[in-house]
Amino acid sequence: MATSERIEQIKRLYPLLYFACHRSHDRSDGLTEKDLRILHHVQDGDKAFASGLTRHLGLSRSTLSAALSSLESRGLIERLHGSGRRKRILLTKSGVEAMHSDEGLDGKAIESILDELEERDQERVVEGLALIGEAIERLKR
Repeated sequence: MATSERIEQIKRLYPLLYFACHRSHDRSDGLTEKDLRILHHVQDGDKAFASGLTRHLGLSRSTLSAALSSLESRGLIERLHGSGRRKRILLTKSGVEAMHSDEGLDGKAIESILDELEERDQERVVEGLALIGEAIERLKR
């Protein structure tokens, strides 16, 4: 179990990295912050039904429905009929590409931060983030 001190350190440090490297929300493809949040959560898979998205994102059903219709008309998602009235929401190849075309983090800012560190410390940063990624993947199973 993680100690409360480690948890507090992560809560303090993560926003420092995020805000130091975060890009502007202006995108040339017209995707809004809400669109990107939806795409990221659909990619996650756990919330690939509208009901899960409305609860998790705190959106009304009508707001989510309008956003999904817009994303679907742009070819970024598809809604597949499942059992009953539920429709599974999946990213299309275009949706994945749109999401990854601009991850929201500025590579130049990351480079500047890493340049402040010795090469071995840069490797440790990447190794630490990889460990976190592996733990997240294990939790998804």
